[in-house]
Formats: sequence, structure tokens, C-alpha cells
Amino acid sequence: MSQTFDVVDVHAHILLPGVMGTCGHAGPEMGVRPDGTQFFRAGDYVLENVKFVDSPFSDARKRVEHMDQLGIHQQLVSPNPITFFYHQPASEAIRFNQRTNDEIAEICRHHPRLVGAAGLPMQQPDAACAELHRAVTQLGLKSSYIGSDVNGVPLSDPRWNDLWAEHETLGVPLVVHPEPRTVSRGPDPIFGPWDMDIIFGFAIDEALAVAHLLFGGVLDRHPGLHVHVAHGGGFAPFQKGRLEAALERRPWGKGLLQRSFDEQWAQLSFDTAVHRTDAREVPRQDQFARSFARGCRKNPRGQRPTDLCHRSRLVTLLSEVAAARRRRRTR
Repeated sequence: MSQTFDVVDVHAHILLPGVMGTCGHAGPEMGVRPDGTQFFRAGDYVLENVKFVDSPFSDARKRVEHMDQLGIHQQLVSPNPITFFYHQPASEAIRFNQRTNDEIAEICRHHPRLVGAAGLPMQQPDAACAELHRAVTQLGLKSSYIGSDVNGVPLSDPRWNDLWAEHETLGVPLVVHPEPRTVSRGPDPIFGPWDMDIIFGFAIDEALAVAHLLFGGVLDRHPGLHVHVAHGGGFAPFQKGRLEAALERRPWGKGLLQRSFDEQWAQLSFDTAVHRTDAREVPRQDQFARSFARGCRKNPRGQRPTDLCHRSRLVTLLSEVAAARRRRRTR
């Protein structure tokens, strides 16, 4: 018997017209230049040649219509990583994230097939913890959405221990997506040319985040924490054997973890935004073999999704939200 699944898109950034210009010099700002070129600016980082204005990227009604065209049942909408604004003053970042989360929650209330992820002011750990609690308990958002490091400080740093514990208490996943390295670190001769900060920088930073969460004891100390990593987990799934070998063979690795490697690896899930079918085979055979849900990476340029997404706690949670809404409609 064939089995059908809801298509759940867990990698879908949204631009919010209501937060433009609310973070001081950083903006953000989107518009159309006199020559017709559309742009989106966050600080000194500018994206061009993508349709931002009057498009599914920034118009929720058009987004849902586009989901219908692509066969997407539900979508996790998330802040754009170039607006994490970890390098901005904490007071401005706190206000900006509150405004962002309020806007996302309002959009989701009007469009029930959209489910929101919360941005957090990670440069201020106490404020990040408070905003996660507010976003989940008051706004109804379903996960957090953060970078792979915070201004060069890894996620293994103990300053965020309370934040990981709050995720466990609330029962919500943590979603990790890097910001481009050149957003806050300035010109870079290695990652600057040819969009290397996006093409390879993301994959490197995602793999490093996974390593820090594992070796730094975050997953070990927080068994109820589920972490979903974008872009197939970067290079991490392909180098899982090296991570295991380091624990077994290197002097610092022996006894580093209290719980088994496999048990902690099971706290991770990855999307399949890797752009090639053959590149999905390694994560599929390892992580994704346990269970599947149809999923996708929505491309703002409109290509039809073909990906599969692991039925992680994140996807399960979104599917449960969709099922609950269907039950309410049939009453």
C-alpha cells in the first residue's frame, strides 16, 4: 500500500515589511532601484537580483498561493539569517527580534498553513532566553532560529546553557542556519569571492556547529534538546566517521561524553537543501533512513521542490499542528 505524506517545508525565510528600518543603521531595507534591480540590505550587506518586493518572499498571501502551486502543505517561516544582527547593540537587537517575532506570529495567525520560528538576540543570553519563552508561550511560535555561532563565539559556550535548558522545558526544537561570514566580519579574501561565504561557508559553519554541540557537551547535558541543521547539516553527515574516530582515538576524546555518540547524534536532524540527488544519499542512508516525511526547500526563484526531509521532531511537530487544524475544520 502506498503511503502519502504532507509536504512540510522547513527551510523558508520570510522578509517582513513591518520591520524594515527598525534596527538603526542596520536597517533592514528592501526596495527597487531606478534601473529595476531589487535589493535587500542588512547593515552593509546587500543582496540583489532576487525578487523581494511584492513576491512570496515578503507577501504572505502570495507565499501561500505559491505553496499551492508547488504542492507544499505547510511551511516553517523563519527570519532571514542576514538579519540575525548579533553584531548590533543588544538593546536594538532585542527590540528588533521582538518586532520580528510579533510580525511572524501575526502572519501565522492569518495564514494557518504557516508556522513561525523565533529569532533571538543571542548576544544577550538572558534576553534570548526570555524572548524564546515569550515567543513560544505567548506568540505560539514553534522553534527558535539561530546562527551557527554568535560573533565568533561557538554554541558550546556555557553562556547559553540556560537557553538550551529552556528549549527542553518548552519542548521546542532549535534550528541552526549560519549567517554569511561576510555579513559582520567584513571583506574576506577566501570567503568573499564567488559567494563562497554562502556556497561553502554555510557548510563549514554548520559542520563546526554540530561538532561543538557534540564535543562541547551541549547534547550530552541536554538530552531533550533537538537540533535541526540547515543545508543537510553542512559537511557534518559526510564526516560523521571522523567525529566518531576522534572520540575513540584522540586522548581528549576518551570519556569526553557521558552518553553514547549514537544517542546524541539522534538529537540532530538535517534538511535536504543540498541541490543534488546523489548528495542526499549519505544523509539519507544514515540519519534519514529511520523515518521519512516529504519535505522541500522552497527556492525563491520558483523551482519545483524535489527534496525529502527527515521526520525529525521539528517536522513531526509541524505535522501535528497541521493535523490539529484539519480536525478543527471538520468539527
